[in-house]
Amino acid sequence: MTNKIILMYHSVSSEQVPSVLGSFPIPFERFQRQIKLIQQAGYRFDFISNLHKDIPSHERVVYITGDDGTIDWTRNILPWCEKEKIPTHTGIITGVFEEPKVYPLTHLIQIILITRDENELSQLSKKIINKYLTQEQLEYINQIYYYENLEYRRIIKGAFNLILESETIYKLIGKLSHQEDILINERFESLEFYKQFKYAQVGVHTRSHWALDKDSQKYIKDEIISSKNILEKSGLNLSKFFVSPMKPKHGASLKDIEQSLKELGFEGILDSNFAIWNQRDYIIPRIDAKDVEGYFKDE
Repeated sequence: MTNKIILMYHSVSSEQVPSVLGSFPIPFERFQRQIKLIQQAGYRFDFISNLHKDIPSHERVVYITGDDGTIDWTRNILPWCEKEKIPTHTGIITGVFEEPKVYPLTHLIQIILITRDENELSQLSKKIINKYLTQEQLEYINQIYYYENLEYRRIIKGAFNLILESETIYKLIGKLSHQEDILINERFESLEFYKQFKYAQVGVHTRSHWALDKDSQKYIKDEIISSKNILEKSGLNLSKFFVSPMKPKHGASLKDIEQSLKELGFEGILDSNFAIWNQRDYIIPRIDAKDVEGYFKDE
């Protein structure tokens, strides 16, 4: 059994700070129970920046990572972990701190799937299938988003996240309603908030949460380097790990950017592929928050 485990969280909900709209949260109380379960299994917690450091064979270490930097994660988890002296790593989407703001499309999708009429969304998905998708792309979407039982949700998420260009997506989404505009603007934590925590580390999670496409060098320049520059200027405790935002677009692979990121000084890519890291690969899988009990119970 490996002695280094990396966990992946997104949304955490409590009575004080409910989950952001459209997310798939775990309750804060469940997170606390997971921490106790991990400790009872004999693990300690450490900063992700220490991931590649050698540790004695008898030691067991867990690294907690949270993606996106939404306010439910930052306000429920970071203060509590600070009090418990548990290090965390938050992959931050930085486009929301630019002027004009660059909204992460995947979060806009989460919002419109909740705020808009089901019939309107169903018609949109049919339009996407008929006008924009090949059969091969449709099969790829069904493979990645198999867990979405409603076809319109599966098609909209898959096409917007993994197939279409941003210009086309914005055209299909149309103008945001007043409610939708408020929801996206209030969704993400400020950079200043992180500065109060000694145990809160951050990492690059792209500029706009855009999935890696075939133009890997343009992606590195526009999504990774630009995000890295913003975080470096912020003065936050920045790690040397790139947090992949989602599965790559059809035809692309994280392997396409591995060498370039090494040359830029990144020490690894934190992936959304749910598995145990072999402590060798540059692309590092993580255990999803919903699978924590199952893994540590088996210990």
